[in-house]
Amino acid sequence: IGHVDERGYLFITGRAKDVIIRSGHNIDPALIEEVALTHTEVRQAVAVGRPDRRAGEVPVVFVELRDGARCTPAELRQYIIERIPEAPAKPDTVFVVPRMPVTAVGKIYRPALRREAARWFVAERLREVLPAGDLPEVLADEDCHHVIKLRLRFPGPEAQARALAQVAGWLS
Repeated sequence: IGHVDERGYLFITGRAKDVIIRSGHNIDPALIEEVALTHTEVRQAVAVGRPDRRAGEVPVVFVELRDGARCTPAELRQYIIERIPEAPAKPDTVFVVPRMPVTAVGKIYRPALRREAARWFVAERLREVLPAGDLPEVLADEDCHHVIKLRLRFPGPEAQARALAQVAGWLS
């Protein structure tokens, strides 16, 4: 799905189906979600693609746990990957959320989960290459519904300049 603006620029803003494409492999999120839902402590599960520099995107899964559940994201991930035969479909990360975001009609709002996965990914990559004092706050623009737009709020202009010099190629 996309659009062309008044200057003739093409903007790719999403896709009509929720397929996750990992290095050319088309992954149906339902495959991951169905496996996650077999865990006795999982109430809801939603798989989405998050950006990846090499694979294009990789699957991640958001889960809402049942009341009183005590399993960790690492335990859930291990449970899921042991039960998914297709290697590309094994989720990279499991996020435990208190509640799934929903639309006004109660349908799970996948764009919010994709935004959060991208926000988390960028924040983690920045933590790998920047000193703690230069780390920005990574914010998702929730007003953008068809694209993922992240803002980096640096502690100051010097930290921003040092950080951008470190990650300019990666961010582009």
